[in-house]
Amino acid sequence: MQTISTIHTPALLLHKLSILGLAALSVGLASPAYAAGGFSGAYHQPLIKPGIIKPAVNKNQLFQKNLGVRAPLLRPRTCPDLVIQRLHVVNVQYNNGQYAFGVAGVVRNIGSADYVSRPNQQSVVFSGVNPARLLPFGNVRKGGSVQTGAVFRVPGGEFTPDITATLSFDPDIRMDKNTGNDECNTRNNKAVLSRSVINLAINNYNRAHGRR
Repeated sequence: MQTISTIHTPALLLHKLSILGLAALSVGLASPAYAAGGFSGAYHQPLIKPGIIKPAVNKNQLFQKNLGVRAPLLRPRTCPDLVIQRLHVVNVQYNNGQYAFGVAGVVRNIGSADYVSRPNQQSVVFSGVNPARLLPFGNVRKGGSVQTGAVFRVPGGEFTPDITATLSFDPDIRMDKNTGNDECNTRNNKAVLSRSVINLAINNYNRAHGRR
């Protein structure tokens, strides 16, 4: 008995595979290897390399900011800061065995706001010679200054004391509901005029008046 084999052309085979839902497997049938060698019952499928498929990345997401909760901006505190500067000796005089002279200086506001207060709430206290002198002052604008000073009497010579000028504030100044007279820095509220500077002024006076 003779068996008659049915020979399928490539076109016919592709048609049948598509009917059976195997169209995906027919990719290799159209490859150049198959077309050149004819149908031999075997064909080459394209090689698929194994590996991890990476998801597509949206480049715009790489630059998105995390809005989240915004921290409040910290603003520097604005407040006055008073200092005593430029202490020096003025108007030296000699009378009845004593030297009288003035100590002058300025109260300067080096802070970031005007100093606004009542005249009786702050003063400069000059100490070192009894009795101490107390000089009240009032408002001091930012970057500005007010003059201060006091007169002293000393015997002169090696027993001349240092004279200290100190800013003094009313005890309730931080409870008066006025932030305009609240100091930023209380560590710079003192200045000293040394005895050597005072004696130099006295000696200059003596030389100018022929006393020594």
